[in-house]
Parts: sequence; structure tokens; C-alpha cells
Amino acid sequence: MLYIYIVIAIVSMYVIYHYSGYLNIIGKRKNKNKNIFLCIVIFLICTYFFAVLIGFSLYSVNVPLFCFYGIIIISALLKRLIFSYMPKKSREIYDCIFVHRGFHFQVPENTLAAYGPVLGKFGIEMDVRYLKRDHNIICFHDRYTSRLLGVPGKVSNYTYDELRQNKYKGSNIRVVKLQKALKQIACRSVLLIEVKGYMTKGYKLEFERILKKYNGKVYFHCKNIITYYKLTRMYPKRVFWVLNPFRKRFNFLKGKHYNGIFDRFIGLFEEASIEVPSLEDISQVLVDAIEDNKSVKEICATISGVLNNYTSRIDKNHWLLNSLKIHRGIVSDRYPENSLKSIEACIKFAKYTNTRVALELDLVYYNKQVVCYHSDKVSNKLGQEQSCAEKIDLKEAVTLYDVLKLAVDSDCYDLVSFMFDFKDFHYKNRILEKEFIRLIDETCYRGNFSVQAWNPLVLMYFEKVRPEYIRGQVGHSLSGLIKYVPLNGLPWVVNVLLFNRSHADFCAYDASNYIYVLIKYNKDIKGRPVFIYAPKSEQEIKSFIGREQIAGFIIENPLNPKAWSKRYIRKFKKKDN
Repeated sequence: MLYIYIVIAIVSMYVIYHYSGYLNIIGKRKNKNKNIFLCIVIFLICTYFFAVLIGFSLYSVNVPLFCFYGIIIISALLKRLIFSYMPKKSREIYDCIFVHRGFHFQVPENTLAAYGPVLGKFGIEMDVRYLKRDHNIICFHDRYTSRLLGVPGKVSNYTYDELRQNKYKGSNIRVVKLQKALKQIACRSVLLIEVKGYMTKGYKLEFERILKKYNGKVYFHCKNIITYYKLTRMYPKRVFWVLNPFRKRFNFLKGKHYNGIFDRFIGLFEEASIEVPSLEDISQVLVDAIEDNKSVKEICATISGVLNNYTSRIDKNHWLLNSLKIHRGIVSDRYPENSLKSIEACIKFAKYTNTRVALELDLVYYNKQVVCYHSDKVSNKLGQEQSCAEKIDLKEAVTLYDVLKLAVDSDCYDLVSFMFDFKDFHYKNRILEKEFIRLIDETCYRGNFSVQAWNPLVLMYFEKVRPEYIRGQVGHSLSGLIKYVPLNGLPWVVNVLLFNRSHADFCAYDASNYIYVLIKYNKDIKGRPVFIYAPKSEQEIKSFIGREQIAGFIIENPLNPKAWSKRYIRKFKKKDN
């Protein structure tokens, strides 16, 4: 049976090697050496499943686990084949960054105002449509006019003069012809033109006439398969089919990368009376970012960073960055975590040393009260280290009311702040958060505090009902789960989803060396300060990978002179005016 399988595999490879060119919708490839990788993938797939059958029948192999890892390996190979395929005829286009429909930041898409700011810096992607009544070709994306022009109707049923009577929504800009756009671009940027709709004879003649007068580098792509084949006859080796699954995606910089960020924070601009960055400001930042041929991710990071710098509520003078952050109030391992004794010791330490401190306390709802308590049940499964202090029983936990009354009575708002961590994993039940708000109002607490949680729904609730609260998203490396779930990308997926939903002002991670990418994502792309919990000595901070990216550490046991130097503690001392 083994010999029969080998013969079949060799014959299959031979057939695939000679005829796999037909699998590629872009066209046949004369160089058959490019098909070798496809043959290897098919051969490995056949070999793998044959091995599964032999192992299952003869050697009692753990087939489910074997299949699981096999699917991962095969998926990686297919990803390399399908989604990274770059045809030889047009490799250079994949090195170019195209601004999608022009740089339409506060200006309409596919207009001269959108093309102008980025000329000569990177490629421009534009959409064109044919007007069958007067045989003009315009730069316009939609089939209908309502979204962009605010009037009903189909674009192809209008004439150019009729369209010019209407302005784009929210601007004084009007529709532009393809010839005028090409005249402005003047060969300064690589063009990628998406041809919209079915290419009739008149469409084809007019399109060819206009492009004959343009000497710049132009590529084309379209969705209509008939239009695609007509364009391939006109412009061989420069046409792409949008729906081709065997082609690598283009490097696009889209409006969602900058408009979405701006729209999300526009309310904060108005509330905080912060000057909104102008189009010229953002355009200049974008142009500067791409002069060195940076990737789309780096460009998006630059844009997001600039907008976040305008809107961030945590600047270099914020109390969160200038306070000694103490994990679970553990100022010394002599006092239990989240206990009234440890909180009193923190307040005494702050007053005696004139040091700004921020106490991180865990909150749960127990017996119809909000109490300070942390359960290690979930933390142990996630792989988080236990604190250096003892735990108190849940029945003896201190209430939030007592903590707030202690803070109010001590009258040290300028020295002591709080970081309240909500241990609430409910989907809809927000009783803990509602009770927290009630206690803040009832005790008349006026000091600095922030709210944080692992559950993004908690932060979304506070964003809705108390937008003035500083919000922090707690992330995790999930190192404990990786032992049981063989997916290295799991922490990245979970944390990215959390942070995109919560719209937090800062983020906090456990002290793990596996979260460097997550730190870069939040700091550089999302523009959020990153805190790390909970190192127990200064040496742990020095050995932490990526510590230069960290805004601060939430530490334990700062009263231990062997673990923390006076120099480190002195950094948070309040300066006398």
C-alpha cells in the first residue's frame, strides 16, 4: 500500500507541476519553477493525512492532537501560498504604499483636495466611473450619489455638468474628471485606478484615449470579471482582479486609519477646550512619516500618536505618572493585602516621607457591599504570581466606604490617590459599578482616583455614565493558559480585542517578558501609557524586557530597603512650591 501511495503522489505532483498555471486567475505563468512550492504543499498534505491513517490503524497515535497540529502546519503553508503570492509581472507594486481614495482627512474622497497633500510621497488609489450620457469619466467611488452628494440617483444616469451642480456633503468641493486629476498628479505618484462598473465600448474608448496622454506609472484593478479581461488586453501585466484569492493584498492606507480615530475623540476635544489639529497639521505629519518609506502600520501609529497627543488625559504632569503606585496597598509585607492596616500604613508613609502614592485596590461585590478583596483563583489559572503579603478572609474584608472615609478624614488629597480595580466579570449586571458611584458621592471624596478592569464592559459603562473618570484596561500575558492552549497568538488576540472595545486612557499588564508586542501596540499605535504590575524589587524592573516603553510600575513592598533603593522612592517625592 505504501508503494501505491508513493506512485500516486509522484503522478499528482507531475500533473500539478505542469497544469497549476490554470489555477491562477491572473494568467498562465511560463516559468514553471514558480509552481514547485504548490506541488510541495499538495504533497505534504497528502503525506500528512496518509500518516494519520497509518498511525491510527497501526500505532494507536493520538489522532485528535495529531490532526490539530497538522491543521496548524498546513494552514501556515497555505497562507504562504495563497495570501503571500506575488506574480512576477508586478512585484514592484507591492513595495508601494497607496493612499486609498486619496488622503480624505476632513475633505471628500477622490477629489483634488484629497490627492494634493500626498503627491510625490507615495501611491494614490482612485476610483473612476463612466457617465454614459455625455461619455465623461469621473473620479467617484459609489454607484449612487446619495452618500457623497446628498441627492438621489444613479451616477451613470447623470451628466458631468449635472453632477457639478451638487457639492460634496459638508464642503464646497465638486466632482472632478479623470483628466483633471491626472493633470494635477502629473506623474509624481504611482497610480492604482479601480475601474468601476461594466466596461462598455464607449467606456473603453474614452478610458484608453485619456490614459494615452498620461506618461506616468499606472496600475489597474477591478471587480467586474469582464472588465478585467478587457483591461488585460489593453494593459498587459498591469491589471489585477480584486476578488482574486491567490494574490497578495495591496499596501493600503485607508481613511479608517485616521478618520475613525479623529471621530472617536472629537467629543473630548470640545469638552476639554483643546484645539483641534488642522488638516495641514495632520497632513504634514503624515507626509513626514512616509518620506522614509515606512510601512502602513508605522504610518498609522504616527497618525494615532499625533491625535492621541492632542486628546490624552494622561500627560507627563498627571498624578498617575508622578505617584508611587502600590499594588493592592502592600506598602510592607507585614500587612495583609487590601486591608485597612495596609491602607493606613500607606497614608502614614506618604505623610511622613512627603511622597505621592497611588494605592491599587481590588473591588468586589459581597454581601450587598463593595469590599476590597482579591481572589487568586482566576489569577493562578492565568499564570499571575501571588503577592508577597498575606491574604485576609473575604468575610473580614474592609469595605470601600471605610476606605473612602479614612481618605477623607486624613485630608491628604495631594499625596494619596487610588487606582480601583473592578473584579467584575458579569456581562450586564453592573451593580458593583453603580454602588461604587453612589459611595463616591455619599462620602464626598474629592481626591484623585482611576477605575480599571479586565472586563471592557466595565469601562464602557463608566465611559457612558461617568466619562470624567480616568479609565484603565487591565491586560494579561495569559502565560498560564498557553500551557493548555497551544496557540501563541491567543494573548495578542484577546488583549487587542479588550483594548479596542474599552477606549481606555491607560493599560496595565502583568510583569511578563512575553508582552513586548502588546506594549508596543498600546504605546505606539494606540498612544496609551503602559503600566506593569507587580514587581517586588528594583532588580525585576531592571531585568524587564522593554522597560524603556513603560510609563510606570505598580510595585509591592516599597518599605523593604533590600528590594527598593531610596533613590527610586525619592523620584515620587512631592516638590515644595
